[in-house]
Amino acid sequence: MRFHAKSLTPSLPSKKISISLQSAMVGLLAGATLCTQVASAATLAGVNLEDKTTIEGKPLVLNGIGMRKKAIFKVYVAGLYVDEKTQSPDKILASPSPKFIKMKFLRDVDAGKMRDAWSEGFKENCTKSCETYKAELEELNKQMKDMKEGQTLAFHFDQETLSVWINDQKQEPVIKKAGFPAEVLSIWLGKNPPSADLKKGLLGML
Repeated sequence: MRFHAKSLTPSLPSKKISISLQSAMVGLLAGATLCTQVASAATLAGVNLEDKTTIEGKPLVLNGIGMRKKAIFKVYVAGLYVDEKTQSPDKILASPSPKFIKMKFLRDVDAGKMRDAWSEGFKENCTKSCETYKAELEELNKQMKDMKEGQTLAFHFDQETLSVWINDQKQEPVIKKAGFPAEVLSIWLGKNPPSADLKKGLLGML
């Protein structure tokens, strides 16, 4: 029996080679995209925070990143997101635009210690009519939960509302009272922050 040369010419492998090359190119492009995303993130103590985020439909940019320490212990890394970068704490606190602060914990912290920290920080930095926010501060503390290493806690500040986010889940109820969100944000940006380096980090000064 005789075979014709054409019948022995394989066509399928060439298609496979073409497909393999296309797959390789897609993989390279995907890798390049991934590298770009990672490069655009800010990193501190092994925690990556994206340069941009969108909270409830509003785009915000990372203003700065800092770390909270208690004695020799690393407690959390925090990033402050605003609509426009600035190193002025007064400008941030006075702005009616939304703000967002996100903390990623580097160790376990129980809810009681966080309540104490917020209450003390609020007392040390509140600028006016502090007693009128007593009920709102109690509600904020009520929403605190025990945080484990690697978990996140965030606050979304609007002019008249403050919402708590735990592990990217919005908590209820939203706390509503004009002026209260800025007073809570002053815990980090006021005259008596948890640490000077944390405040400088959030302001993009480190």
